Amino acid sequence: MLVEFRVKNFGCLRDEQVLSLVPASDDQSLWENNTFDTGVRTVPRLLRTAVLYGPNAGGKSTVLRALQTMLDMVVLSAGIETNRTPFPAPFLLDDISRNAPTAFEISFLQEGRRYQYGFSCQGRRILEEYLFEYKSDRPTTLFNRHYDKENDKDVYAFSKSLRGPKRVWQDATQGSALFLSRAAQLNSEQLSPLWSNTFYSSRVYDKFSCLSQNFFIEQILGNSKLKENIFSFIRSVDIDIKDLEIKKKHIENEYVLSFIHSTKHGDITLPSWAESDGTMRLLSCLPPLLQVLEQGGILAIDELHASLHPLIVRRIVELFHSPRSNPHGAQLIFTTQDTSLLQDMETLFRHDQVWFVEKNADQASNLYSLAEFQTEKVENLSLSYLHGIYGGVPMLRSFEKEKITPFLKKLLEYETVLKGPFHWNFQKKLL
Repeated sequence: MLVEFRVKNFGCLRDEQVLSLVPASDDQSLWENNTFDTGVRTVPRLLRTAVLYGPNAGGKSTVLRALQTMLDMVVLSAGIETNRTPFPAPFLLDDISRNAPTAFEISFLQEGRRYQYGFSCQGRRILEEYLFEYKSDRPTTLFNRHYDKENDKDVYAFSKSLRGPKRVWQDATQGSALFLSRAAQLNSEQLSPLWSNTFYSSRVYDKFSCLSQNFFIEQILGNSKLKENIFSFIRSVDIDIKDLEIKKKHIENEYVLSFIHSTKHGDITLPSWAESDGTMRLLSCLPPLLQVLEQGGILAIDELHASLHPLIVRRIVELFHSPRSNPHGAQLIFTTQDTSLLQDMETLFRHDQVWFVEKNADQASNLYSLAEFQTEKVENLSLSYLHGIYGGVPMLRSFEKEKITPFLKKLLEYETVLKGPFHWNFQKKLL
């Protein structure tokens, strides 16, 4: 269960940005459906979903890519070929950040306890790594590692609470690898479950990885229950496909996928290229969506709305919000441009589930929540967002040399009608 994710100096995320799934305790709206009980006293409830809005090139995809990079680094560091481990690029638009380290930190719940794990890196060198365990309100440092540049070596500090051959794990960890991953690979009874159940099992999909036909086929081969659940869902959203047919090519791991439609003239088989982009997009997204609902865990998808009808996106969100279809507290984080989800907010999202990303004057992106704003219950949040009240929208300028477009002039006239000043960054851009 994800509590919080922090990242600093990754791509356009120059300053430290925080994505939190801890609900605001003073907001009791949609409490039973959109939040769930963790069983942990210090973090009693968590949010089931979080949605990120922002303009093109604003940085919302970078937030998910940062999470994906951290997960990949932890997973791949467990292998022998650490040269395959991705290392992130820092913010490149100023000299200080370009030569500064990138830092990641994740707080999560596992087996009724809270953990806080983080590391920083530069080039192909891990500079710092740490893991805290919260048995109570105060953390216990299981291990702490930092790079001594003067002596060109890693310095470790271990807690007595960390059991096992720590020196063996330390010797097996090279400068570009992570200690947590190597200890998990070498069967640490404490760290292996954290590595496998949190980092290895969490999934982040960008708009391309979810469109792979082979990915869809590999997920359903030999999994009749998943296939049945997929077809139950697509029929529930008015897509009339009776079954599918998979034939293996002579080339290894290549398949031909066809779809069977039931008509009054009998069953008709169509190739996958004859199906709509929306159908293929939905089918490729459904395996990870339905699997995480069944098993629990963390799933992030970039541009969930791509090629999907807004009502289908809403249905997916509702599945995660329902304790019946999501009994294990699975969490969905996604980016979208579908502002219709902000309409009738009182029935779908809490304010602390909606996040915005926008770039400042330095072209560095900032991440912030709708919960930071005072809003009226009757306010049309979709319209207010498009009007720039909360920021996170593109600044559309005229092709001519006038400073403010007629559209923006109209917005200024409506400022008092919209109950309050524009978001400060929006005003700054206007000026």
